[in-house]
Amino acid sequence: MTASAAPALAATALAAMLAVGLLAPALAIVAEFPSVTTNNGSFILGQRLKSAGLRGGTAPRDYAAFWGVPYAKPPVGERRFKAPEPSPLPTVVDAKLPAPACLQLDRQPSAIIGSEDCLTLQIFTPNYDPAAALDVIVLIHGGGFMFGRGPRTGLQYIMDYDVVVVNVDYRLGVLGYLSFEDAELPGNAGMLDQVEALRWVQENIVYFGGNNKSVTLAGFSAGSASALMHTLSPLSKGLFHRVLALSGSPLNPWAQQPSALANAKRFAELANCTGANTAAIVSCLQAKNATELVALETHFQGWQQNPFSPFAPVVDSKSKRPFMPDQPARLLENKRGPTDVPLLFSVTSEEGLFPAAEFILNDTLVQELDENWADVAPKLLHLHDNRTGETPSLMHQIREHYFQNASLGHSHKQLVQLISDRDFFAGVNDYVLTAAATQSSPVYMYSFEYRGEFSLTHFLTGGNTSNLGVAHADDFQYFIEFPWSGVMRMPTDLDMRSQLLELWVSFAKSSIPVLRGANWTPQPKTKSDVLHFLKISGPGNVTMVQAKDFGQSAFWKSLQIKENGNNSGRASASLSLSLVSLAILVFCKLS
Repeated sequence: MTASAAPALAATALAAMLAVGLLAPALAIVAEFPSVTTNNGSFILGQRLKSAGLRGGTAPRDYAAFWGVPYAKPPVGERRFKAPEPSPLPTVVDAKLPAPACLQLDRQPSAIIGSEDCLTLQIFTPNYDPAAALDVIVLIHGGGFMFGRGPRTGLQYIMDYDVVVVNVDYRLGVLGYLSFEDAELPGNAGMLDQVEALRWVQENIVYFGGNNKSVTLAGFSAGSASALMHTLSPLSKGLFHRVLALSGSPLNPWAQQPSALANAKRFAELANCTGANTAAIVSCLQAKNATELVALETHFQGWQQNPFSPFAPVVDSKSKRPFMPDQPARLLENKRGPTDVPLLFSVTSEEGLFPAAEFILNDTLVQELDENWADVAPKLLHLHDNRTGETPSLMHQIREHYFQNASLGHSHKQLVQLISDRDFFAGVNDYVLTAAATQSSPVYMYSFEYRGEFSLTHFLTGGNTSNLGVAHADDFQYFIEFPWSGVMRMPTDLDMRSQLLELWVSFAKSSIPVLRGANWTPQPKTKSDVLHFLKISGPGNVTMVQAKDFGQSAFWKSLQIKENGNNSGRASASLSLSLVSLAILVFCKLS
């Protein structure tokens, strides 16, 4: 059915609603609420809002918000842990109020929130005429695959621009990423949710004024790692046309679950679900109360709720339809990712303030970390699953490299740098360099180093406004107005917001990021260890820079940690060296 049939379908749907008394009179509905009709005749009612009107002095304009539009059947009962099942929309969808987030153990404050029935989209559009054909930005939220939701509010600034924004909610934590590493429960339900959402967008976004031939897959933090994983997955081919990856990479240590089977077995025991095979265990888990299952996630986190991503994506090669058939690093290096599209990466200068800001101003917590380094730091740095048997030695090398003999109480800057390098910079560096050398499409990157009035650290520290640096998410707050950011009033902040929005929208429209005053060039398409990126220090203060060994990637590689496809680890590497030495010794004796 074509988009041109929408008015007739809308009239039919309205008549049907009036007949059964579902809604107020048709004319009142049309006048008060924006509405769209999809290809299957579903009538969707949204809410009318006003944009900020800050783009080039333009006046605020109306835009439509459609909250909680379902893209799959509720993943409950026998559908729990399984791939999402597409479902035709009902005749009438009331999308006028924000929908609940997916069930999760919220990080701050620690509480269980949300609903298991959560596979919904939040769609925002300044023009829902099917003929508008606006560029589309599909946003995957962050939260370490454990918490978070697609923003429901705060989009009044991006709605000054002619783009459609779609926020995706997907299953989190154990409900989204429990894996027995077999065909019965391969894992990655949360990633499959995202695939289904992208398919839904391809089929239906035209009815919201969007162009399904110009879809930017954008993500922040875990959403960024997710977006890049879709370029490597055979299931996501053809569903998007460029990627905006803010502060995250599949090569970051938190983006994969290295001990999925061990985690699943332990989780099943905690839930009192034991059985002869995976099917029996899964059946038991499906019968449990979902809130009680999510509550068990606390057993997989330790000091200050770290590691913050105990359940995450996995290699699901034993699945009937794998999302991630091999390690992302190998897929990338061997050019096995099926989607070659323009990529735009970002980092902030002090990424590691998440989670460091939660404890570096607390002398007691810093002392705990200092005195219990060998036990606590592996969880903080996502090294708790290291299987080489050399974790104490590993932690000693890391401490010596970053702190020498200094106390952590006098090394806040180095501690933030360590977490930034380990959790973000090194993985982004390796992905950018490899992608640029292996794909034909351009790869761009910027480092955001402007500290405005507001920062994520205000939220993480409980309101402390000290300037700790430019934290994780501090650039993203210019795209979406977060609760912690308040209303920006400083002229430089407003100018920075305007310039970043222009940057992101230009990329979403043309695949080329444009920023005032920038002579921005992509990463060279040669194998290199030098990263080329745009340094953004403030409005109009931008410089192209080159950085060798960004994130101290060489140091982290030298540790030979068992992750990202490096299955040998330090122990095996040491064994290999021993065998070489033995061979040399034998050769010398024989000669």
